[in-house]
Amino acid sequence: RQLGMFGGDSESKSITSNMVNNYVKEGFINRPVNKKYSKEQLVNLYILLMLKPVMPISVLASGLKGLEKDGPLEAVYSRFGKMQEESFCKIADRLLAETGRLSNDPAALRLFALQLTTEENALRLSAEKILGGLDGTIEAVASEKIPSEAKA
Repeated sequence: RQLGMFGGDSESKSITSNMVNNYVKEGFINRPVNKKYSKEQLVNLYILLMLKPVMPISVLASGLKGLEKDGPLEAVYSRFGKMQEESFCKIADRLLAETGRLSNDPAALRLFALQLTTEENALRLSAEKILGGLDGTIEAVASEKIPSEAKA
């Protein structure tokens, strides 16, 4: 009920009880107590569902494991919401700034879309490295080379 916003026709936005059960079985979220999920579990599930189109669930889940150590649940959730809002605002501002240049030029619009896609890919790869290397230092993660399949 609390995650009803993820229901609907879109494959990436839908959630089923089987998905939640699989996330529990895989250890991505903790088991419910008496078939009830805690606020922490719902926040983890919400973040997983919001970001699953961007990154593998297993990587996201490993990054969420220490989330409760980052402060009170409400503060972590609020920070996530603010980060998401800032990201959407930043891209909306960028799109609005480019509207005049791109509106009558399909080639420029295509190139801009490709630029956004390559930036998203670079951001995703960086986030995966960081979440995968949380036990290491940021310098070690940053110094790793981009995988060859990303260069092709």
